[in-house]
Amino acid sequence: MFDVNSGKTSSSNLIPRGTLCEVMLNIKEVKNSKETGGSYLNCELTVLSGPFEKRKIFTLIPDVWDQRNSEKWRDMGKVPIVRLAESCGLFTTAQPESYAQFNGATDIMPIAQRIQGARVVIRVGLEKGKDGNQDKNSVDEWGTPRPDSDGNKIFKAYHTPTSAVGSIPAPAPSFGQPIQAPLQVQQPIQAPAPGGFVQPTQAPVQGTPSWLKPPQ
Repeated sequence: MFDVNSGKTSSSNLIPRGTLCEVMLNIKEVKNSKETGGSYLNCELTVLSGPFEKRKIFTLIPDVWDQRNSEKWRDMGKVPIVRLAESCGLFTTAQPESYAQFNGATDIMPIAQRIQGARVVIRVGLEKGKDGNQDKNSVDEWGTPRPDSDGNKIFKAYHTPTSAVGSIPAPAPSFGQPIQAPLQVQQPIQAPAPGGFVQPTQAPVQGTPSWLKPPQ
């Protein structure tokens, strides 16, 4: 029944590299790096449909406001933040000022609260294990409905019915409109928030993460 390999994760149990999936973001917690003290979001991405439905991919998003994080990592962190915000309609080129609405923030928390529960198309990667750890899935590319973005290619590929992707394709929403939840969970059309910005349509996350709860 058991042998020395029983506790290992086989690469065959992982989502194949290059698979396109729509996932939902759940920010599990805000943590600080042991090396630098810089803060980052510990994120869980859940595949929403298709043969890998409910499978989870874990990733870290640095606080791009935190100067303790390296400049390189902060620059890398801007990509998932912006594409998540674009995917849920929080940022849109139809309202260029929407991209500046968090520029006065002092940390990642205000935008983290707005992208929590966002749905986004990703291309799955495969990260080789280090120091005896097993291989694991990662995010190779973040998609976005923004037409002039590099991430739009995988977004359109996912929403093309003839594409071989990890989830059943759905009609592609136009850029700037919130991505609607599945038909069986119809969401009401939302009015613009004060200031004219589109409110993101978020899928419900079970429970309230501790980092989102107001202080007692």
